Amino acid sequence: MADIIGLILAAGRGKRFDPTGARNKLLAPLPDGRAVLRASCENLMPWVDRLVVITGTHGADLRAALADLAIDWVESDRVDLGMGASLKAGVGATHPATGWLFALGDMPFIAPATLRLARDALRSGAPLTRPECGGQPGHPVACAASLRGALLNLPDEAGVGALARRDPALMSSFAVVDAGSVRDIDVPGDLG
Repeated sequence: MADIIGLILAAGRGKRFDPTGARNKLLAPLPDGRAVLRASCENLMPWVDRLVVITGTHGADLRAALADLAIDWVESDRVDLGMGASLKAGVGATHPATGWLFALGDMPFIAPATLRLARDALRSGAPLTRPECGGQPGHPVACAASLRGALLNLPDEAGVGALARRDPALMSSFAVVDAGSVRDIDVPGDLG
């Protein structure tokens, strides 16, 4: 059993990036030449014991592009229902001893120090924690395995924040000076 599992949500269609659907933002190249999803995965891999990417039924191109990486894939036909549906697909397919680091496939700029702090907070017993940069909540979100049942009962459209709204004492945050923890790729201009 893996101690900490990294779950990367990569099921979105990226309509703001390309409304026609012709270009998948997760396969778009960053200035260093890596695809967005590859960078997101490679950044998280050193900090987890197992990496799982959640996709919809349209994820074949993503799997092919990252076939050389040690990634497990979970495909769900429910991911279009919302972030909660993606989370539930990943959580339902995994059983970590300690917990998960939840990250988004379109957030390739998170600093290693932020990822280490999230992992260490999880190992120290934090039930639910996330970085905060300039007062803005960021990623990854660290979630203890003890919250598995609550995660599986999330509404399809809700994220992990729904657990914290229900029980504010669950969520803690740690301050970082890492703009990458709050920076995602929405439009082509965000790649640079």
